[in-house]
Amino acid sequence: MRSVASSRFLAPLLVAGLVAGCGSPTPSTTSASEASASTAPTAAAATSTPTPTPTPPTYADTLRIGVNLGMNRGWQPATELNRVPVLTFGRLVHSGLYRFDGHDEAIPDLADGPCFVPGADGKVIRCRLVETTFHDGTPLTADDVAYSYQVFARPVLTGGLPTEVRVVDPRTVDFVLSAVDPTFLTTVLPLIPIFSRHSIDEAVAAFEAGTKGLTPAGLDTLADEINAEIGADPPVSFELELFRTEQSGPDPGQGLVGYTSDQISDAEHPDAGNNGGFSDPAFDRLIAAANATYDQADRARLLREAQQELAAQLPTIFLWGMTRYDSLRSAVATVDGPLDLTVPNWAWQPERMVVTKGAQ
Repeated sequence: MRSVASSRFLAPLLVAGLVAGCGSPTPSTTSASEASASTAPTAAAATSTPTPTPTPPTYADTLRIGVNLGMNRGWQPATELNRVPVLTFGRLVHSGLYRFDGHDEAIPDLADGPCFVPGADGKVIRCRLVETTFHDGTPLTADDVAYSYQVFARPVLTGGLPTEVRVVDPRTVDFVLSAVDPTFLTTVLPLIPIFSRHSIDEAVAAFEAGTKGLTPAGLDTLADEINAEIGADPPVSFELELFRTEQSGPDPGQGLVGYTSDQISDAEHPDAGNNGGFSDPAFDRLIAAANATYDQADRARLLREAQQELAAQLPTIFLWGMTRYDSLRSAVATVDGPLDLTVPNWAWQPERMVVTKGAQ
């Protein structure tokens, strides 16, 4: 798969049908007409006028997405940990235990319902997995989840990751944290993609075989050749063009901690984030309470109150806001129905988008 000319940094993604990290089982459904026909008497069925069966929507084979990824274009999902929520190709094909909806809510994806805290100390988060398979038909297991997190626990990606991942049973996994951390549900579970263990091992073996004998300079040359090939591709048309590259992140608590008094920078802490020296005990208490609960509704209430306190105290005056524009064909919809453009971040879920056949 190739991207568009690098001068525009647009990468069209060809998604055959609905592409996700794992394929969920298709539920069996019975239409209203089928249900009535199965329960009606035989004589009535012979004389009554059949009810037309609603025609389900049909989708085109391909959804082409142009993504303004800048220098972060590529298949590597790992870049999202440091540039949340930069859209990379990886998020279009790899599912996590959670995903973000259009309102920035972290909701279960491969997790079978909300993950929960089984112990009193709050340092273990337990997740049950849905019954599903990867693209190659192999079942999703807790071992795959643990192995994926082990891969991402390399030194370059240690921020916010659990200290240990335990396999409880084939469909249950425990994440052991160093401290109570409600942001684990909102900033880690949606962003770590889940791979099958065998696909990781096979990819590593193929890479080692293909690059055997290459020096670091040789690897750089190979990367340059690949980028040159990508940049030489001709432009193609697409149904959706995204310019969403906001960096604030889906959890407002991450930005608000820069105003707490323990983050005031001084000679001993020159790298602390509160450069203005703002100090407000009421604000500190709200942030501390929000960081101590896994109840997302209560946490949202506390963070809203913290934002209201900041608005009243005005430690920062915001001079402008940025406006970005996306473009799409009216034929673009979602697997759940029409595309709701009124939600703040409708474009963050391209893996659920489809093209309605016959629409303009």
